Amino acid sequence: LIGSFYGRHQFKVWGFGEVNKKSLEGCAAVFLGSLVPCLFYLVQYDAWAWSWVWLVGIISVASTLTEVAAFRSTDNLVIPATNALIMVAAFTDSA
Repeated sequence: LIGSFYGRHQFKVWGFGEVNKKSLEGCAAVFLGSLVPCLFYLVQYDAWAWSWVWLVGIISVASTLTEVAAFRSTDNLVIPATNALIMVAAFTDSA
């Protein structure tokens, strides 16, 4: 929604037979919309270990990249699914 109203720096993303317009402002809103709640969690629970800080960064970047790559009207499903996969990967014991 931010990109729809305030997006001045637009770029095209090609999907299956369609071209979506995205904006840098919209991408920044998605990034901050992911980063700020995660940082709030870190502050609230005093969880400033580097592993948590890295995870917050990875989730924020992944949310932004997923929003750019998601087909029209699928981002509300694909972004949480991507973040859930990241969390599963982060907390799955690899031993």
